[in-house]
Amino acid sequence: GDFLSVVQMKLPVKIVVFNNSVLGFVAMEMKAGGYLTDGTELHDTNFARIAEACGITGIRVEKASEVDEALQRAF
Repeated sequence: GDFLSVVQMKLPVKIVVFNNSVLGFVAMEMKAGGYLTDGTELHDTNFARIAEACGITGIRVEKASEVDEALQRAF
């Protein structure tokens, strides 16, 4: 939803997604409430491709050594 909002509203922003393959805050709240955390683990989602599908430049970083170059390209 955020990607589409950026495009539709022509916002001059950059979005950085830190993907650790889990909805951590949701899982924490579910555990605190005594619920199972089913559905909070994510498969390897390529958010860069999702951004591109929305019309935004997407840059995927898989190694720490790639971060500086990716940020320079984005900004």
